[in-house]
Amino acid sequence: MKILDFFEQNYFKFGISYLLFFTLYMMTSIIVPLNFFNANSYVTILLSGLGALFGLYNIVVKKALTKTRGIRPLIVLFVVIIISLVVNMKYGYIDNVKDLIVFFVYFFSIYPFISFITKEQANQTLLSVGGVLAVLSTGAVIASLFQFVTFDGYIIESYKGNVFRQGFIDSRLFGVFTDPNIQSVVSLLTITYLGYLQNKVSRPLKVLLYLAIFCNFTYIVLSGSRTALIIISAVFVYIFIVAICKKDRKKQVLNVIMFGLITFGSYHLVYQGSQVILKANTQVITKINQEHKNTGNYKVLATLQRNDTDAKNISNNRFSIWQDAIRFSVKRPIFGYTSGNWEKIAKEIDPDSYIVKKSYRVHNGYLEILFYSGFIALLAFFWYVGKPIIKTIVNELKTNSQNLIIEFILIGLIILGVTNMFISATMYGFSILGLVLHLSISYLNNGYLPQLETKDK
Repeated sequence: MKILDFFEQNYFKFGISYLLFFTLYMMTSIIVPLNFFNANSYVTILLSGLGALFGLYNIVVKKALTKTRGIRPLIVLFVVIIISLVVNMKYGYIDNVKDLIVFFVYFFSIYPFISFITKEQANQTLLSVGGVLAVLSTGAVIASLFQFVTFDGYIIESYKGNVFRQGFIDSRLFGVFTDPNIQSVVSLLTITYLGYLQNKVSRPLKVLLYLAIFCNFTYIVLSGSRTALIIISAVFVYIFIVAICKKDRKKQVLNVIMFGLITFGSYHLVYQGSQVILKANTQVITKINQEHKNTGNYKVLATLQRNDTDAKNISNNRFSIWQDAIRFSVKRPIFGYTSGNWEKIAKEIDPDSYIVKKSYRVHNGYLEILFYSGFIALLAFFWYVGKPIIKTIVNELKTNSQNLIIEFILIGLIILGVTNMFISATMYGFSILGLVLHLSISYLNNGYLPQLETKDK
C-alpha cells in the first residue's frame, strides 16, 4: 500500500516522465543516427512494461474506464481488436499481441492521464512533450540541411537491419530521417508548436523560434513531400473558414490571405532558390556521382523535380494499394485481417493482388483500421476523434473566443487527420504521431470540454 500511496502522491511526475521517455523513444526511431536507442530491446521492453503498468494503475486504482471522458470508443475499439485477434488466431498471434500492447498503452496509459491532473499540469504536459519533439526535430533538420548544401547522399543500414536513403538523394532531401514524409509532418507539428510559443517568449528567444521555424519549413520544401503540401492547403482552408466566422471578419480574412501568400510564396522562393544552388553546382554533383559509382550508392540529382511521381503514377502506387485494401475489406468486413496476419489471409484469398505481391502497408490510416480490424473498429475510431473535435470547433466558432492553445491543438489535429489519409503512422505500432493524436484528443475531452459544460451550468 505504501508503494501505491507513493505513486499516487507523485502521479503527475511519473506520468509526465513516462510521456517524455515515450517522446524521446519515438523521435529516435525516426532519426537514423539515434536508432541505436530505439533498437535496444531492453529500452523497448522498459517502455512497454512501464506503459502496461501505468495502464493497469489507471484502470484499477484510478477507475479510468468509468472516470475518463471519451474512453468508451477506445474500449469498443480495444474489444474489437481482441476479438479480431482471436478469430484469426490460427494464422499466428505474436505480432498481434505486440500491437495489442501498443493499443493498451495508447488507450489506458496515455489517453486517461490528462483526466487525472489539473489544467495547469495538462498544459505543462503538452508543452513539455512538444518541447522534446521540437528540439530533436529541429536539431536533426539542421543536420539534414547541412547534407543538402554539401550534396551528401548515401545508403545506410540501421541497427534493426533496415536500409535507408540518407542525405540528398534522388532529388529529395531524406536527411538523417527514416522517412522524409513522416518528418515533414513532424516538422509541421514543430512549426505549429513554435508558432504557439512565439506569443509566450521574450524577443531574443523569438529570433531563435523563427530560425527553427525557417529550418523546419525549408526541410519540408526540400523533402519533396506532397502530403505536407496538401496538409498546408487544408490548414489554410480551415483558418480561412474560422476567420469568416469571427466578428472582425474583414481583418481576420485579410490576415489569413496574407498568411497564405507568405507561406506559399516562401515555399516557391525556397524551392526555386534551391534549384539555382543545384544547377550552379552541377559539376560538383557530377564528380560526387562518379565517386558514388564505386560504392553503389544512389545518385545525387541536380534538381528537386521528383522522378517517381509522373502523370501516370501521380499517387506513387497508393491508388492500387487502396483499391486492394477496400476490395479485401469487403470480403472480411466485421473483424478484418489483423495487423499481423493480413498478408497470410490475403494470400489465401488472392495471391496475385498488388498489395500481397509487394507486401505494402495500406498507406492510409483510416483504411488501415478497416482492413486490419473491420468497420466496427473504424466507426469507433471516428467516434473517438470526431466527437471532441466537432464539439470544440463548433464552440470556438459560436463563442468567437480566442483560445490559443485550443486553436493550435486543432491545427495539429488537422495535420494528423490529413496525414492519416496518405500515411499509416498513428495507430498500429508506437509512433510520435500516435502520441500527439491521443494526447490532443484527451486534452479536448478531459481538459477543455468539461470546463465549457461547467460554464454552461
